[in-house]
Amino acid sequence: MMIAGCSARNRSGSVATIEPAPTSNELVCNDETDDLDLLDQELEDEAEPVADPIEGWNRRVFKANDTMYVWAVRPLLQGYKAIVPEPVRTGARNSFDNLAMPVRGVNCLLQGKGKAAHAELNRFLINTTVGILGVRDAAADDYDIKAPPAEDFGQTLAVWGVGDGCYLVWPVMGPSTLRDSGGAVGDYFLDPVTYIPPWTVRAGVSGVRAVNNGSFIMEEYDAIRAEAIDPYAAVRDGYTQYRAGQIAK
Repeated sequence: MMIAGCSARNRSGSVATIEPAPTSNELVCNDETDDLDLLDQELEDEAEPVADPIEGWNRRVFKANDTMYVWAVRPLLQGYKAIVPEPVRTGARNSFDNLAMPVRGVNCLLQGKGKAAHAELNRFLINTTVGILGVRDAAADDYDIKAPPAEDFGQTLAVWGVGDGCYLVWPVMGPSTLRDSGGAVGDYFLDPVTYIPPWTVRAGVSGVRAVNNGSFIMEEYDAIRAEAIDPYAAVRDGYTQYRAGQIAK
């Protein structure tokens, strides 16, 4: 018999090819690939296709939203991102996340996640004080209290056994489901921004929050528009998988 990777003649006289033995690095890579394949399969199993009975209407709304994004929203986000330094945008995002603690905390309790609710409360108290109104994530940086997975009322309804219903695309607000749309109404009344007077200030704060958050994710949507054969289907499937992953946590 010859060395691995060469041909060898066996007792019957036929030629057999001996493949080289895998190295340790190859074994590790194969294991990691298998793990990634299993993870992808789990996400596919969790993200069952959502019903889309009004696809024609949804596609028209999606097209209108996309046109508005290209001609108005995207230039606004690009300008904001160019003018406002990333540390400032990150601090603003942290502050808005800290302000929205009641949404996450109450939904943690409604789902029976007591430890997560306790962590949310501790993080809110620390970040509001030591973190200067949440601009800095002092809870994680100084006290090693990491943020638990974010919860909302749409996820709570799913935990309670409420199905997706059907897929919806809302003007301006974008992709959702019937269940998540109902959940958004519940979260609206838990969001402290809802109670900022007068309505003009409330609208301004909501607008700044939307623009600031959008400046971090615009590249993701741009990539979908550039690479997907059917952006509508890509966004729908991506949203479904993303929500399934959130609910499973």
